[in-house]
Amino acid sequence: STGSRTGIALILLSYFWGFVLWLRRCRISQGLRVLTVFTGTAIAAIAVAVVFFRIGVEGILGGSENIEASTAARVYQLALGIPAIAGSPVYGFGVHQGTNFLGGLTSIDNYYLTTALEKGVLGLLLLLGIQIAVLRQLYVSSRNSCDHEVASLAKLLMIAFVTFYLFEFTLSVVEVFSVTYAVFACFLLLSRSKNHSALT
Repeated sequence: STGSRTGIALILLSYFWGFVLWLRRCRISQGLRVLTVFTGTAIAAIAVAVVFFRIGVEGILGGSENIEASTAARVYQLALGIPAIAGSPVYGFGVHQGTNFLGGLTSIDNYYLTTALEKGVLGLLLLLGIQIAVLRQLYVSSRNSCDHEVASLAKLLMIAFVTFYLFEFTLSVVEVFSVTYAVFACFLLLSRSKNHSALT
């Protein structure tokens, strides 16, 4: 499905970003660092190509149209959903009411579209504001933290949250939100505790 393909690509990309951050901490020459990044990029590109090629081959050999149907369904959702937002643009149509305006579809695979339909543009802006605030806090912590481990953790969490936010474009998964932001809250507590200890 589109969600699984996007998930695989984002996981590989997040590992690559983490690898680049790790390289920046290593005390190696600039030339070796560039060579390592180039090699890592090539390996990641090959891995993504192999995964997508295998999915395509399996779909062809198996006579399955699930891959095309998955992508087409998401495009169809956007084609119907975006104009439907105009029916109640500010506050939306209410929780679990968004699918009523998608031509008989029973689910929405884009969390941002789900939010806009159910909670309106106001809810969507609030969601984006929260996401920006989380990423901004992680960025500030990665740059200004007195503790090196906290700064490194902030960078890794920033990669994880960016990956998560991008994945929500292809799959509407609300069940993991509580755990995700609980992790962020734990990081804030750890960061403040470490910075307070460093100052005192």
